Amino acid sequence: MASKNIIIDEMEKAELKSHLLDFLQQHAGIEVSNRENFRCLNPAHEDSSASMHYYDSSDLVYCFGSCRKSYDIFDCIGFTYPKARGSYAAQVKIARELYGNAAACLSLSAKEAKPKGSAADKAKELP
Repeated sequence: MASKNIIIDEMEKAELKSHLLDFLQQHAGIEVSNRENFRCLNPAHEDSSASMHYYDSSDLVYCFGSCRKSYDIFDCIGFTYPKARGSYAAQVKIARELYGNAAACLSLSAKEAKPKGSAADKAKELP
């Protein structure tokens, strides 16, 4: 299966990653507490005890069980949505559907904020 090329810049990636807590609570059905662990989302990890913890400071979850790995929102989307398993492009697409395409919004606001011309250009327009 050929994967689609996906273009995502670091600003958009960071913006989408910042929604991990929201994703866990609203889409993965996880009740997240700063002090308590929860069942690992990785379907390859048959977790019978709460072994995953959410870290607000890094927007990551870490599995203390058999995984011994950190996961970001894209990984968690892949665990939660079978059609996105193993496909970064599909994970980014779902993140954008859930939380908006931050790059497009940022690019649009930059265009709106850009001045229409320099002072010299404006002076030329004056009679």
